[in-house]
Amino acid sequence: MQRTLLLAFLSLAALFPGSGRAQNIMVNAGFENGDFSGWQGIWNYGEPPNFENWWQITSSNVHTGHFAAELTVDGGYQQTVGITAGQTYNFSGATFVPSGGDPSGWSTYVRLDFLNSTGQVVGSSYSVAANLKPRDQWNTFSTSLLAPTGSIQARVQMATSANFTVNPAAPVAFDSFSLSLASVPEPGSVALWILGTLGLAGADRRRVNRP
Repeated sequence: MQRTLLLAFLSLAALFPGSGRAQNIMVNAGFENGDFSGWQGIWNYGEPPNFENWWQITSSNVHTGHFAAELTVDGGYQQTVGITAGQTYNFSGATFVPSGGDPSGWSTYVRLDFLNSTGQVVGSSYSVAANLKPRDQWNTFSTSLLAPTGSIQARVQMATSANFTVNPAAPVAFDSFSLSLASVPEPGSVALWILGTLGLAGADRRRVNRP
């Protein structure tokens, strides 16, 4: 019995190497490639028909790592990744909005939507109004979201949206995005469970064999 449990322990240890930290399923989530690879422009990103380009990669104002995405007026980028309905995902990131800008008529935000096979939004969305957070500092957000029935993708958007006659605060910045499964067990907890089971099995065996 103990030999069987020991083999199970070794097998599970092989399944959970390293720290047990959940894998970030987003691509270039912290812009450490030094570009926008993995992201798709929505508007004002410098490619036809959106000729204005007010986005850039910055190294002078970052939350983590060496780079962050910076927006000088208004515009949007997004990234879409595959997910599994019924699974819980952890979503986090960081935003920076400076002081200034008109008092209304614009917003800087991060938004996560779940999409079905036809690209339609299903279930509840999650959004962060970055312009309502404390200014001139990095603000982080973190939440757990259940992927709804029928969803096959998650779409993460970062943007500033402004009316034509409005001046938003700028430049804003985005960094440190992460989207990962919430149900990845820590290898330490797996090991403790198996070692505890081994101990109980040994104790039961000693009780059975006691003269």
